[in-house]
Amino acid sequence: MVVSLISFAFKFGDPAGAAAVVDCRFLPNPNNTKISSLTGVHPAVADFFAQSPSTACALGSLFPTLRQFIDDSPHEHIVIGFGCTAGRHRSVFTCERFREFLFTCGNNDVVVSHRDMDEGFFHGSQELASDNCVLFTYDLGQDKVERTARQSKMSPRQTSSMLSSGLEKRRQLLDRRRGQAAII
Repeated sequence: MVVSLISFAFKFGDPAGAAAVVDCRFLPNPNNTKISSLTGVHPAVADFFAQSPSTACALGSLFPTLRQFIDDSPHEHIVIGFGCTAGRHRSVFTCERFREFLFTCGNNDVVVSHRDMDEGFFHGSQELASDNCVLFTYDLGQDKVERTARQSKMSPRQTSSMLSSGLEKRRQLLDRRRGQAAII
């Protein structure tokens, strides 16, 4: 089975075709720290999360639950989304750690994508999830993983408006980068 793992920002919508979405906002937010400019793939960010006693406990409960969800899937390809507020730290870190977990379990057919990590403008797909998917959350107080059905709450008009705005920002970013490359 091929497993696609996608980190994303909730403010830009769920990834297209996600069978499950993991809410990573239970992890501490490094946004107001000196590492906020880094991303979840940077070792300093990993160290930040490792200092939180709840991180290992939460991921230790979450990862086996997700693996069972994947193993129970009748599909040959499954998409799992990992979301947080900005899509740069918590979701990226958790997505990368879950990939490592799957590798240790013998699943090498894993594709990872960090949709909103760079600048928060790029959306890997113009189509957002609109079907029901499963939402996994971690309850720190009860030390358990909760699984619920989730329906996209965006109307087609909101989706279209959000995509237009995001694509325009992406065009502006690319234009700026091209301008900087021409100067150098």
